[in-house]
Amino acid sequence: MLLTQCRNARVTAFAEESGSGARARGRWRRAAPALLLASLAAPFAAAQAIIEFPLRAGSSPAGITAGPDGNVWFVEEHGDRVGRIAPSGAISEFALANPRSFARAITAGPDGALWFTELTGRIGRVTTSGALTELDIPVRPAEPIEIVTGSDGNLWFTDFYDRIGRVTPGGVLTFFLLPQNTGPRGIAAGPDGALWFTETSVGRIGRLTTAGAFSQFSLPDPNGGPFGIARGPDGNIWFTEIGSSRIGRMTPAGVVAEFSLPGGAAPYGITAASDGNLWFTESGIDRVGRITQAGAISEFPIPTAGGAPTEITSGPDGNVWFTEFNGDRIARVALQGFCVPNSSTLCLNKARFQVQVAWDVSAQGKTGEGKAIPLTGDTGAFWFFSANNIEIVVKVVDGRTFNGKFWVFIGSLTDVDYRVTIRDLEADHVNTYVHTGGTLQSFSDTAAF
Repeated sequence: MLLTQCRNARVTAFAEESGSGARARGRWRRAAPALLLASLAAPFAAAQAIIEFPLRAGSSPAGITAGPDGNVWFVEEHGDRVGRIAPSGAISEFALANPRSFARAITAGPDGALWFTELTGRIGRVTTSGALTELDIPVRPAEPIEIVTGSDGNLWFTDFYDRIGRVTPGGVLTFFLLPQNTGPRGIAAGPDGALWFTETSVGRIGRLTTAGAFSQFSLPDPNGGPFGIARGPDGNIWFTEIGSSRIGRMTPAGVVAEFSLPGGAAPYGITAASDGNLWFTESGIDRVGRITQAGAISEFPIPTAGGAPTEITSGPDGNVWFTEFNGDRIARVALQGFCVPNSSTLCLNKARFQVQVAWDVSAQGKTGEGKAIPLTGDTGAFWFFSANNIEIVVKVVDGRTFNGKFWVFIGSLTDVDYRVTIRDLEADHVNTYVHTGGTLQSFSDTAAF
């Protein structure tokens, strides 16, 4: 429903029932929170994969986005600043004109500038050189939260007071009224050209076409608290459920799948990344997570306890960047430092160990890579010629309580030549185990890493 239209802080008409402003306000805001033949240095280390860049105390960085200038841009909810961080980590900050503006979210606009929301009822714009302008929302009360560029070349944002707003690059504001008490929060441009958003208060996902046609889809758990939302690389919509600690996936037709996280994870922001996966923040337990398109989840602790990772984005440098609201930090995830499972790669022990296999039948002039079959958190298998015929089983066991080492066991079910390469991405180390054909030799290494 088209509610009203205004330009440059002018409004012709508006009417709204008051009294809903206190409903669940802040409910979904921040929760404070053996034959070893070779050993050589690995190119990546998971311990170095998350790097933090500190801001001034009390900044509380919230929204974050990739800028058109090759930098990452963010807003400071309590610092009243817009920030820019280069891939090298160099930070610049630009002060807002109004104190206690509570800048909340930011996105790259269609005009080469960055656009952001202020919870106190303004939409801001900053050029890549730092020139700031702000537009008052004349409809009151107003509390714009998340913002995104739509397929129509305009900016779209959620408003806590049950509205979706649209602002053109020229400053024309239009509002679309939602059903009462829906609690719209996250918003994303969908694969179908429409805007998709989370309705946190009622456990639904909403859809709004650029022409204003509204529809919504209920989730299995009405109390799940859908929160962050993003378009996935698979053409689906992915979202976090902060109340029930789940990641959700919805097709454009509304079919839902959910994937559970540890209790109290409180997943917050979510983004599609350059590695083909979705990355998300777990504000309740100080982790960032990765979920594949098939739903396999890996989690990684951030360096600073109590940081409360919040919003997350894919940066222009191909890495993932996120804000730490309580920790007053911007952090970068170097994607090449994490094990990414695929058809030829096992990721064991919370993705610390990357396992790959190469096989060779010299007499026939045939070579290839083993096809991975994940079994448990520390065990997997590989087949060479047929998926119905497992050739080897690999297990990496945490034996540090016994001798301070990780142990490797390889069970061989083949007499084919093969080489097993296991990379410890955290300790920056590689071990290679080579099997010579003609035997059924297995390996046992209780001092592997």
